Amino acid sequence: LLAEASASWGASPRYCVRVSPRRTLGLGYLISGERVRRWALLGPLEAALEQLGVDIAEVLVLECRDRRLRFPPWVYDAAAEAFRQGLCNKIVVSHPAPEASQVQDVR
Repeated sequence: LLAEASASWGASPRYCVRVSPRRTLGLGYLISGERVRRWALLGPLEAALEQLGVDIAEVLVLECRDRRLRFPPWVYDAAAEAFRQGLCNKIVVSHPAPEASQVQDVR
């Protein structure tokens, strides 16, 4: 209903895509940067956008499922690349119970 209402007003719907980066099990340090970024984040993001039938997400949510709020460096690199490629307008991090020190590390 929301999509139909937006279309009748001439506005396109905005999407928030939540992606939990794939784990590389330590191989991320051995694999080339482009491949690991595509495997960990860009591939799932592009698949979600294709499934939605859109080219861009308003917000990319990086979901952390670990107890600690942390991502490997290539996840941040992939998120920045997604922003530069125009796949998303904003990037946020989601965690069920972050500690203040962990939030400072992500910033």
